[in-house]
Amino acid sequence: MSRDFSAEYFTTVYSTKCQVENTFLTSKEGLQFICRAIGLVALPVQVFTGYCILKKSPECMKQVKFGLWILNVWYAISQLIYSFIITPYNYFPYLAGFSVGLATNLGIPTPVQYYSMYLVSAAVHVSMLFLFENRSSSIARNRFRIKKTSTRACLLALSYISDMLPLTPIFLNLPEQNRARRIVLESHPCPTKGFFLEPAFVFAAEGFFETYMLMARRSIYFFRTLKILFFSSCSIYYLFISKSSRVSAQTRQLQIRSFVGIVIQFCIPTIFIIAPLILLLQKDKNNGGYSQIENTILSVNFVLHSFVGSLSTLLVHGPYRKFLKSILCWKKGSVASSSAVSLQCPRK
Repeated sequence: MSRDFSAEYFTTVYSTKCQVENTFLTSKEGLQFICRAIGLVALPVQVFTGYCILKKSPECMKQVKFGLWILNVWYAISQLIYSFIITPYNYFPYLAGFSVGLATNLGIPTPVQYYSMYLVSAAVHVSMLFLFENRSSSIARNRFRIKKTSTRACLLALSYISDMLPLTPIFLNLPEQNRARRIVLESHPCPTKGFFLEPAFVFAAEGFFETYMLMARRSIYFFRTLKILFFSSCSIYYLFISKSSRVSAQTRQLQIRSFVGIVIQFCIPTIFIIAPLILLLQKDKNNGGYSQIENTILSVNFVLHSFVGSLSTLLVHGPYRKFLKSILCWKKGSVASSSAVSLQCPRK
């Protein structure tokens, strides 16, 4: 097989027979512009959210303050990476793609970039899990509460490893690229030019590893959801069902408000990922399922996830929302009093 198969195909077949519409949403420049614009808006918001968590959290939020801060830190890290350093340009349902971020300009191989992207994504998930576990374990009557820091650290470490292990075999058994590209082009002969002109990489073209990668992704999402549902169920049971007279109604109300806030904060950004992902997972490459515009929308939603997550933290929790409002509605002589009122906890 020719070592320059892609170059030969591009000059002899693609250039003469393919008429691919090169629109803003299908170009790498379009994806790059949108994602960097999101990053420029998101990062200041995430810094401000971090400030609110550290400086404006009232006493009644001390049990979830650290978890919120850790999650926001990983939101900011992932935002920086996805918007500027590793921005994925995918060819789903084909398991191929490249990055339009700065890492490509530095010559970092595409597989290394994508694996790093999965590492960061797993860290964001573990931070979410930590937040739900922390909320659940703060309920004194919870028989499943984790009391020791070492136990909690082991749980989070195992969760992180379980997120990464299923995908690791893919990156240790990458296909020979000429053959893999040929298989993709036989099914879809006219992808965008980036498939030939950029360091696009086919991670799995057919057979066992293609099926394995799809199943691994689905299993990761399934077990992520299962773990969060477990800690959510514990909170729901002990806050709404198994009520104790030893806990005042006001304390329970504060715990319920905190839990509901965390759930809303989690659900809003998750919609940006799950909804388009479910639609794309239904696509079949053998029945014209490829759409570069849909791939771009998925990548943009992926980059938006961290921004929406931090914004949700800022707007869902009352103290941060009121502090933001006091800044936006600033008037001389009213800022200090407005902020002070917003950050008070109800008295027990």
